[in-house]
Amino acid sequence: MQISQGTKLIKNRFFILILTQLILYISALYLIYCKLIIVATIFFTILFILGLFTIISFQKTIKKLQEENELIKKEKHDIEVKLEGQILDVTASNNELKILNLELIKAKNKVEELSHYRGTFISNMSHELKTPLNAIIGFTHVLLESEFIISEDEKINLIKTVHNAGKKLLNIINNILDLSDLKQDIDIYEPVPRYIDITPIIDALVSTAKGLLKDKSSILLNTKIGENYPNVYADDKALGKVLTHIIDNASKYTKKGEILIYTEEDEDHLYICISDTGVGMTDSELERIFEPFTKMIINGQPISISGSVGIGMPISKYLMEKMSGNLLVQSKKDYGTTVKIALKKEPKDG
Repeated sequence: MQISQGTKLIKNRFFILILTQLILYISALYLIYCKLIIVATIFFTILFILGLFTIISFQKTIKKLQEENELIKKEKHDIEVKLEGQILDVTASNNELKILNLELIKAKNKVEELSHYRGTFISNMSHELKTPLNAIIGFTHVLLESEFIISEDEKINLIKTVHNAGKKLLNIINNILDLSDLKQDIDIYEPVPRYIDITPIIDALVSTAKGLLKDKSSILLNTKIGENYPNVYADDKALGKVLTHIIDNASKYTKKGEILIYTEEDEDHLYICISDTGVGMTDSELERIFEPFTKMIINGQPISISGSVGIGMPISKYLMEKMSGNLLVQSKKDYGTTVKIALKKEPKDG
């Protein structure tokens, strides 16, 4: 717009100056014709000066227009650069939104899957609870009612049945209570790690293993435990909970063979290792071992509530991370599982 106005201005000025010079030139010729030479000379002088002024004015106007043109080009360039920057920002924001949207979809799917597992578990709970309760009520009724005439051996068998049903019911209730452990451990109990002596905790682990395996003659317990260990960064209560869960799993899922408790060290960490020759896990099971309730569904079917509900490993993982440690699991289906609890060692100069 500015250039168009400048061009129009030049045309107007140039037209006026040319018209003026033309009039002066004609007037000078007429004066010469009238033999008024002096006056004609004055007119030609004015005509010359006016011509110089026209040229100078034209050059100045052209220069000004060029400067304005350069300024417009610079402003246009700045606007284009700014616009490109805004486009890049918008593109980056759009990409971030796409990534966040994908993560949100994954999280939503994960929550829906977990909700499905919970629902399946709870719907299966009623049947699982009723079975041992009905057995207890029914058989105790037989024992209490005088019209039922039963022998001493039958009475003992009924009492054993009631006892076993009670144990099964207790196991079910314990697993139901475990459902609150994940929230309880996260929201209520927070580990308070410090550098502690690990020896008593390892001794307690071995004692627990012996107690779990005392009635399982088909499983051999082996230990490779040292005498002197460096202090490790841990909370004794939280670490005890983790180790108890791991050794309980090893005992529960090993029918025969060996459970080995041993330790390893590197420059920065002490590893407490529990290895078994149990059922092991497939690669897909191993990938999901730290997801709550993953063991509630097997081949699309709900498992028994009287078994493990599959929240111990997520809890253990959480507790280890709170103690700046880690939980490492290696497993092979039908060959067994090895769990390594990694604990940070106290610096030698500390």
